[in-house]
Amino acid sequence: MSQDTFYVTTPIYYANSVPHIGNAYTTIAADVISRYKRAMGYDVMFLTGMDEHGQKVQSAAAAKGIDPQRYVDDVAGVWKRLLTEFEIANDDFIRTTEPRHERGVLKFLERMLAKGDIYEGEYEGWYCKFEENFLTNLQVRDGKCPDCGRPVERFRERAFFFALSKYAKPLLEHYDAHPDFIRPDFRMNEARSFVEQGLKDLCISRSNLSWGIQIPNAEGYTLYVWIDALINYLTGIGFGTDENMFERYWPCDLHLLGKDILKFHCVYWPAMLMSADIPLPKSLYNHGWLQVSGQKMSKSVGNVVDPFYLAKEFGADAVRYFLMRDIQFGQDGNFSERSLLKRYNSDLANDLSNLIHRSLSMCKKYFSGRIPEDTGASGGELREMSGSTFKAYCRYLDDLDFRKALEAVWELISKANIFIDHEKPWVLDRDGERERLNSVLYSVLETGRIILRMLQPFIPSAAAKMLSQLGDSAQQGANLPEQAKWGGLQPGSKIGDVSPVFIKRKLPVLEVLPKPASGEPKAYKGKPMITIDDFAKLKLVVGKIVSAEAVEGSKKLLKLTVDIGDEVRTAVAGMREFYAPEEMVGKKVIFLANLATAKIFGIESQGMVLAAESEGIISLLTVDKDVPIGSGIR
Repeated sequence: MSQDTFYVTTPIYYANSVPHIGNAYTTIAADVISRYKRAMGYDVMFLTGMDEHGQKVQSAAAAKGIDPQRYVDDVAGVWKRLLTEFEIANDDFIRTTEPRHERGVLKFLERMLAKGDIYEGEYEGWYCKFEENFLTNLQVRDGKCPDCGRPVERFRERAFFFALSKYAKPLLEHYDAHPDFIRPDFRMNEARSFVEQGLKDLCISRSNLSWGIQIPNAEGYTLYVWIDALINYLTGIGFGTDENMFERYWPCDLHLLGKDILKFHCVYWPAMLMSADIPLPKSLYNHGWLQVSGQKMSKSVGNVVDPFYLAKEFGADAVRYFLMRDIQFGQDGNFSERSLLKRYNSDLANDLSNLIHRSLSMCKKYFSGRIPEDTGASGGELREMSGSTFKAYCRYLDDLDFRKALEAVWELISKANIFIDHEKPWVLDRDGERERLNSVLYSVLETGRIILRMLQPFIPSAAAKMLSQLGDSAQQGANLPEQAKWGGLQPGSKIGDVSPVFIKRKLPVLEVLPKPASGEPKAYKGKPMITIDDFAKLKLVVGKIVSAEAVEGSKKLLKLTVDIGDEVRTAVAGMREFYAPEEMVGKKVIFLANLATAKIFGIESQGMVLAAESEGIISLLTVDKDVPIGSGIR
């Protein structure tokens, strides 16, 4: 009998910048569900990858003074490092600049052309260069993009169109016939509303952009980046190159995506598939945004959280656990490092690690490090609860409710810790009640083993370490229903080394430090301490960048025009490697207004825009509220 397949994808990530924690969030969710499905016996295909064409990529490469291919190669290396850092077990990493992808895209276009769904015409309308998105008059607000708030452009050109309007009725019929096609259901309502408002045919070409896939028999025209990108879900499993593989895994079981790209995935993508006579995916799940202090993470706001820093500081397993436990999948969630640290201490160190470590320590002390025999004298409630917890865990994960799955496991952890405190193995040993002691210790050790098997998709490395300490050497991804059955630990088998995997960490405390009594002032990282009077000499204000351009002859410098309220200043900033000029425009920044004027590359620089720097990456300092230009910083 053939093995059931399960095909899951992340959104294909855009190569115009390095990843942030929001990207890691989606990818971790896909990894958890793919590990779970593998453990349940499915033949899993887990695809992620990079969308590497388009205007933003071409502009970012030009700003760095390098070829677009070299630029995307460099960025892809960073994204692949993210996968390694967070132990992502993807099966493939598709890049839209790969020949296999282009072959599949051209085959897809042939099908649409044969259907009569692509035609040549004239496009006149609005376009957001930053979002690479065509917009209607209803969508544009005060001349700005509804998604990013940047000014939109109006242009007119000969173009190729996809007959999207033809598929409005078939889309609505599919939504009605498949209520789980778009999840959560309120996202289905958004997609339905978008279609019901009326679909216009979609412009699918660009004539002024060289960095993209050339449209066949249309010299000078490249394919609209979103059309190109969406087809990765087919080319990544062999469409156009390996039909056996494609037939094995398509239709996709689960597309995971952020709510901001719902229109492309839940309207354009199924319409494109209908045009190409390809079955539609089974489910598209739209999750919410990770926010910081109630705001969406974005480079323009300056609140992007670096996933590499979090992995280094807390460990990948802790970050994976926090994101899946603290945020209800499908809803917006608020991220803070302090909340992560609290989860680390309370759940991972105090609950889980403490349960496993204290159980193993007692096994080592009372049974010379060998698994005791289950005499049946105690522990029946743990055995029963382990079975019911596994059923709930599977039910929740099949529904993509990561939080409830983990809550169910943590109820079992709590029960096991309470069981130890109630049974008091140290008293049983003192009183010579060996039969009951055997059963008590076996029950908590076996419960711990089942718990760790359920946690492997979430915290793979930490779970593997603790299972090894228990002496359970079965490989990760083994038959989970079998592994979750009671009785997996064999009496008499030897446990491994005993050491806690998660150790409690101190929460940061804000405190006023005492003034040094005497002697030289203390220094911080080689910089002398200053007084409040020294700080008062700095005239720091909120400024708004009104224009930005590359400095001729320099690969690093940008010439900025900054409005600081009562005047407009020119400043030269070494940020060209990290920001394209158009990305800088409109940002509110922290500006040092009383810095002595200096000539840089022949340009008079009249102040300084402040930025943070870490490991060679520069990020602008901004304000998190809409304060007036010229506001003082103190």
